[in-house]
Amino acid sequence: MRFASMLKLALACAPWMLPAGEALAASAPSWEAAPPMSTPRAQHAASLLQDGRVLVVGGGPDAEIYDPASRSWEPTAPLGTVLGGALATVRLPGGEVLATDGASVAIYAPALDRWRSLPPPSIRVWNPSAVALPDGKLLVLGAFSNLSNTPSAVVGNLYDPASESWTVIQAPGPTLRAASVDAMLLDGGRVLVVAGNRSSIYAPEIDTWLRTVDRNVPGYVDQSATPLPGGDLLVVGSSSFVEQSEIFSEVYLRRLNRWVLTSLRITALLGEPCTQTPVEGISTSLLPSGKVLWTGGMTGDSCHVSSGPIGGGAPFDTDRVSILPAAWVYDPALVAWAELPRPPAGSSQPSVARAYHTSTLLDDGSVLIAGGYVHGDDPSSGTPVRTATAVLFHERTPRGAACAEDGDCASGFCADAVCCDAACAGPCDACARAAGASQDGVCTPLSGAACDDAGACRVGASARRAPASAARPRRTARPATVARCARRRARARAAPASRPLS
Repeated sequence: MRFASMLKLALACAPWMLPAGEALAASAPSWEAAPPMSTPRAQHAASLLQDGRVLVVGGGPDAEIYDPASRSWEPTAPLGTVLGGALATVRLPGGEVLATDGASVAIYAPALDRWRSLPPPSIRVWNPSAVALPDGKLLVLGAFSNLSNTPSAVVGNLYDPASESWTVIQAPGPTLRAASVDAMLLDGGRVLVVAGNRSSIYAPEIDTWLRTVDRNVPGYVDQSATPLPGGDLLVVGSSSFVEQSEIFSEVYLRRLNRWVLTSLRITALLGEPCTQTPVEGISTSLLPSGKVLWTGGMTGDSCHVSSGPIGGGAPFDTDRVSILPAAWVYDPALVAWAELPRPPAGSSQPSVARAYHTSTLLDDGSVLIAGGYVHGDDPSSGTPVRTATAVLFHERTPRGAACAEDGDCASGFCADAVCCDAACAGPCDACARAAGASQDGVCTPLSGAACDDAGACRVGASARRAPASAARPRRTARPATVARCARRRARARAAPASRPLS
């Protein structure tokens, strides 16, 4: 295709194209199987609740919640509203969660475990994106057409909870067209909208669109957008203007109003006579370090074979779906991508090969990857099926695993040689089961024998012994407590003399 060749030449010569990465920083990312959902899902949506649980809705008739503390899934109250595929969710300031498929809208109240329906939007949108504005209103954007992979005009609806009514916002114009739309709230309440090879900023206070500079790659079919620390936006997607499936990523530098192409990677080359459709169904998630995790995606392979064992060498066609098995991490500091190590063949490690799944950053720094399309029992058939399986990605050592120092842990706390959910620095605290905790990684106040060394960590003080007349035995400080006391003494000696000791 002539356009594809011109595009590659333009990208190769672009002065703002930055190099791709080859290695991860010195960390120890890992994967862990999580309990499966009760319902196989794909094209669903997930939202982190204020209490740290994860609401998953869509891709099925019901909704359910994952609790990281108990590592279990529980169903929510019945939806009461039929929500189709390609959902969008957004957590509202009060803790409720809005879910919409572009035609129907429902709000979930976690404290009450209750769903309630909102009036339908004035204009139905496809592949929606939802944003909660600072004034309490809700903006739902999407494509006007339901034709798959066909660019369509972007339209939007604004919901006012005070009047419980929808208003159609001003159209951005014919230049903003896409099959997939992403939106990000900016400082000041304006919204950056990314669609196709263009982007615009919507100003709700004046119901006006402000044009931004065009993106480098035209014809995005499907994309995933992730806000970066500092206000920039990373977008990963695939274009329909190339003969083979290629994945592009760009960063919008908000202060410079410029799109920067960060990498270009050909995902697969089957060669003649096979062609591939653009990659769809990828998912990205911001990590605690400020890096971005990208997982999954799938592409259709269409092969026309002119000779072979079928029908005595007669031509035949074969169409199948390939699901990407790799996971990548983007480092904004290096402006580079690095592929994560894949599990060895036959390994018991969980597979991340899936598409149209969700990836949600949890409070402990892990990422919950749930559901999506996977290969069925017969991968050679190329027919994907929905899955209920879930996987946890740990950028750093997870809670309860062995550690040597605070920096090893996603939580930032290493106590009793395990990653802990809190500092757990008190002389009567324990975070390892071997030291008396309820479970590894959970800081537990010790009970039973009274603790008599409450003053052991004060400079110049000795461990306070229980009176001889007391009927309770003296508790000897554990080695981990002694080490924490030594660290406290060192910090106290380095602190100003007027600083009170803890």
